Amino acid sequence: MDIYSKIVFISRPRIWLYTLGSFLFGVQMAFLLGYAVNLALVLTLCALLTVPVNLFIYALNDYFDADSDAHNPKKNKFEHRSDATNTHLLYMAAVALALISLVMFSQEVLVVKLFVLWLITILTYNIPPLRFKARPGLDMLFSANFPLWGFIGYAVVAHTLPDLSVVIPIAFLSIVFHLYSAINDIPYDKSAGVITSAVYIGSVKKNILLCVLLTIFAIASLAYLGWVWVGIGLIVYVIFFLLHLGDTLLSRDLMSAYRYFIWIHYLIGIPISMSILLYI
Repeated sequence: MDIYSKIVFISRPRIWLYTLGSFLFGVQMAFLLGYAVNLALVLTLCALLTVPVNLFIYALNDYFDADSDAHNPKKNKFEHRSDATNTHLLYMAAVALALISLVMFSQEVLVVKLFVLWLITILTYNIPPLRFKARPGLDMLFSANFPLWGFIGYAVVAHTLPDLSVVIPIAFLSIVFHLYSAINDIPYDKSAGVITSAVYIGSVKKNILLCVLLTIFAIASLAYLGWVWVGIGLIVYVIFFLLHLGDTLLSRDLMSAYRYFIWIHYLIGIPISMSILLYI
């Protein structure tokens, strides 16, 4: 694999949706409320949210997770596996951060504040001595890193924050997505002494039940806010999680289940975004 392919691979293209999709959703909501869009700026930030932002996130994550990733089959072909000698990952992260900062620190004050909050979220999650990833409960703060780009997208267009009541369902969903993504790593994190929330909760079944409960809370809060049709779409996640509780393919092969989970984001997120265009 040449260096350019490796850089793209480390950035996890299949989940650029997490950052880029959140950003575009924020832009969309501001646009639908009548704010003018600076197309050149939005496209520039979209480009930033492909390789640069995700390389920064995952180069750091891969470097500091070397111990827990050593025997994780997810790292065989699906994601990059590193070890403590792969200091080139830190150089990649530094270059990516320099490029990101060059663009983001030239934005208006509100956007800069949101970006700094995002940056703190990434750094405290990955880097010792804080390394919130290994601190149950605090590791969930990392779940804010993706929706923060939605708030940045909204702020770039509207020059203000959206109604903060939207934080409630977003927080529930972000925690669910982060928790589920960690389930597959439980035995490997545990063996490396990395006690994530998923490890602390214990069994896959308990984690799945918590995912179901929090998704229901997210649906209820969306209904309360009047976004019933969005909540209805999230029922797919509830069904997906419940399918893990029996003797099914999802429960027997968590790696395959995780791949399906990523595709569900596309299958639900895109139609919901399109439905908002029609609804509003």
